[in-house]
Amino acid sequence: MQHPPKIPFGEVARSLIDGFWALMLPLIIIFGFTLGVFTPTAASVVTAIYAIFVAAVIYCELRFSELLESFSRVAQTTAIVMFLVAAAMVSAWLIAVADLPSKVVGLREPFMNHQILLMFARLWAQQWR
Repeated sequence: MQHPPKIPFGEVARSLIDGFWALMLPLIIIFGFTLGVFTPTAASVVTAIYAIFVAAVIYCELRFSELLESFSRVAQTTAIVMFLVAAAMVSAWLIAVADLPSKVVGLREPFMNHQILLMFARLWAQQWR
């Protein structure tokens, strides 16, 4: 097995200087949390805005049209996730209103005093996993 070629120190230093603004992103998150500057939600907003700023202004790799397209995709994905969350909340409400947890416990009550029946029920349930 051959070792990869050694990279000259000058090239490593140049890469670190070129990537300085990008490398600041994790530091903003870490120091923001440890110093209590912001919450996780605020950290996500700060880092998103910082990343957009660095990509568009400092590195000049993000055009306005690409940014609008990205925002459009984010809006579509968020709408899908919110639809799933709403469906889950409706399902949770229906389960609570129908008192399903107590009904499931009621179904298991006949097995509680009979160890052999309980063992068969567990084996049957494990078969379907």
